[in-house]
Formats: sequence, structure tokens, C-alpha cells
Amino acid sequence: MKKLLIITFISFGLLSCNDKLEIKKDFDFEVTYLPYRSSGVELGEQVEIRFQIRSIGGQYEGTTYYFRHFPFAGRGFLRDDNGRLLFPNDLYELENKIFRLYYQPDSRGQHTLGLWFFDSHGHQREITLSFSTTEEQE
Repeated sequence: MKKLLIITFISFGLLSCNDKLEIKKDFDFEVTYLPYRSSGVELGEQVEIRFQIRSIGGQYEGTTYYFRHFPFAGRGFLRDDNGRLLFPNDLYELENKIFRLYYQPDSRGQHTLGLWFFDSHGHQREITLSFSTTEEQE
């Protein structure tokens, strides 16, 4: 009986072994940004926003990050750190995890901009940025 139990445990141990090594690739992420000038912005002035994407719980080099934006209020232009004009709702691949975006208001008043960040594993983060321009001098 004792030999039968030992053989059974050894059999279960051998059958439960798997020679495939699993590599976790699916890590969540967060997007952080430094404080930026949100009020008193002049028309045509560019506001710099510095961002960083960080993996949570681990890192997989094959992960690709993307983003898109949509202006909820106000009219303005968003550019990347290469000066490229970014169009609303178009999907852009991020080349680096540390990057800058530049917003330039083209109308007076309150501006609200929504940014959505995605990774190649289906995770998503949303950030809302607000700006206000200086009142027109009489």
C-alpha cells in the first residue's frame, strides 16, 4: 500500500510537469505627467506637457504604446516633441516612454483636451487636461 501511494504521488508529479516556460507579457501601465501651465496662456503660445509611461508589476520589451486625443472645449493645436501636428481621434504610436506634447490654443476661453493611452495588450488610460487663455486686453 505504501509503495502504491509513493508511485501515485510520483506519477502525479511527473504528469503535472510542463516543459513550456511561460513568460508574462501582459503588464498594466500608468501615465504620469508633470505640472503644466494651465491658466493665463496667451493665444498662439505653446504649453509643454511632459509625460512618462511606466509599467506596473513588471516590464515586457515587446509592448507598444499608442495614444489619441480629442478636444472637448476650445480650439487649438497639439504637437508632439518632433513638431508634428497631431489630429484629433487619429491613433499615434509612441516611440518613447518619456515624451512631451505641446498644446497651442487658437481661441479664447476654456480648453479641455482628452488623451487616451493604449498598449498592445488592451490596457487603456485616460487623462483630461484643461487650459484657460488670458482675457483679451481692451
